[in-house]
Amino acid sequence: MNESGSPWQVLNCRFFVNSETWSWNSGARTHFNFWMATQGGGQLRVNGREYAIHSGVAFLFGRDDLVVGESDPENGKLGNFATHFLPDEASEEWMFGLAQRLNGRSFRDCLWLVPALRDLSRDFSFGSSPNDPRIGNRLRLILGLLDNEPDRSRFSEVDREMAEIVERIRRNPAAPYSVQEMADRCGISVSRLSRRFRELVGLPPNQFIVQERLRTAEMMLLGGNDRIETIAERLGYRDVYFFSRQFRQHRGVAPSRFRRGFNA
Repeated sequence: MNESGSPWQVLNCRFFVNSETWSWNSGARTHFNFWMATQGGGQLRVNGREYAIHSGVAFLFGRDDLVVGESDPENGKLGNFATHFLPDEASEEWMFGLAQRLNGRSFRDCLWLVPALRDLSRDFSFGSSPNDPRIGNRLRLILGLLDNEPDRSRFSEVDREMAEIVERIRRNPAAPYSVQEMADRCGISVSRLSRRFRELVGLPPNQFIVQERLRTAEMMLLGGNDRIETIAERLGYRDVYFFSRQFRQHRGVAPSRFRRGFNA
């Protein structure tokens, strides 16, 4: 990983859910683009080389790369994360080498990646000043970690089932979840599931569900004008007071104050 102290400039950073007939035909660009599929499937050609798209497949497109892609409607709508950025001059050589190592590689089992990208996208959109060097530094760190991320393609079947559960929680944290049902799906005991879940994600299942609900609550508080009661209900809370108390416990402020602090 390049350790230059010069800041990177992040131009765009967000998650997309595309139309059922998504297609892409991109020529040369002035920036670099880190792109990762998050749902659905399709095909992508980079400089004539073909890749299959599915959740977790990542690419780093350079300035001169020619990219052509299309979704497969039978796999549902294609979703992706994309960030356009300008690295410092000293990092350019690393970028081209990194593209060779990342393009077409699946990070589906890299459980820290999607939360890191969601946090980056949220902070880029809310609460950051234009050209904030901290955003570029975090992107540089994420790409550096990916460059050193071990190939997890040999994960056990239990770990793969658990990764599916983790992704389902991230996509729909409001749904009711049972640790017993998770264990039954993986074919293991509740105690073994809780232990392995913590090893992979860093938190036991119930705490992870709360974290994802509160992460979604932050985006809803910052990105809209819904009432606190409405947000709590949409996230599966029957009691708005319990939601507010849990938010304050984990975030240090009440939901209403959190919203005012970013919109002041």
